[in-house]
Amino acid sequence: MRILGIETSGDTSSVALLEGNEVVREEIFASRRTICQVLVKHILSVVATDTIVAAHLDGIAVSSGPASFTGLRVGVTTAKTLAYCCQIPVVGVPTPLAWAAEAQAEPGAMIVVLQPARRHRLYLTTFLQTEEAHPKQQADTKVVDIEGAVAACSDLAGDHLLVITGNGLLTEAGLVEALASKAQVTDLAIDSPRASTIGRLGAVQVEDAPPDSYFSLRPDYLMVSQAERGLGVNLGL
Repeated sequence: MRILGIETSGDTSSVALLEGNEVVREEIFASRRTICQVLVKHILSVVATDTIVAAHLDGIAVSSGPASFTGLRVGVTTAKTLAYCCQIPVVGVPTPLAWAAEAQAEPGAMIVVLQPARRHRLYLTTFLQTEEAHPKQQADTKVVDIEGAVAACSDLAGDHLLVITGNGLLTEAGLVEALASKAQVTDLAIDSPRASTIGRLGAVQVEDAPPDSYFSLRPDYLMVSQAERGLGVNLGL
């Protein structure tokens, strides 16, 4: 099965082509303020064809959030458009799940994923690492302030081996120091998960996805955008 993975949740994006569980090619690139200009170029480079149709993909997996509004919109819209052109399924992979999978925690550990949510708030998602391939989400993602994140991690640290990851560790000064005594804090190489992780996580979903999934896929924002907030509306997009 040939899967295209797309990850655009942070200032660093990536795209990957997978054959089965093996990564054929992956490109990681800076994308802050340029994602609209560079994403398709990198996709065509990874699939090594002049058109996406010629790549003979079986499905597309894209990071679906919550995360940066602009990044998610561009990534999900591009994935849906390509899937429509190729008439293949497209699936969304929750961004916190990708972070948790890359933490590679030992079975029984609790994983807390912290992501920036504007105005010194964080998206907080908890996972349990089981004996199975992927972590299991334990509760809905919450939006918390810095103190709430530290308190939540402190509560979990008493009962479990705790692993903390996510790009919230990079954006909030002092957060790593505040959490280091409570848990194992992941040393992050880049500010987003890898597209290859998105592709692997999405491959199972692709097998069961309806062929017209490009009509129903939506990003998971959790909060309304700044533009919607300024106008006092929620478009549900």
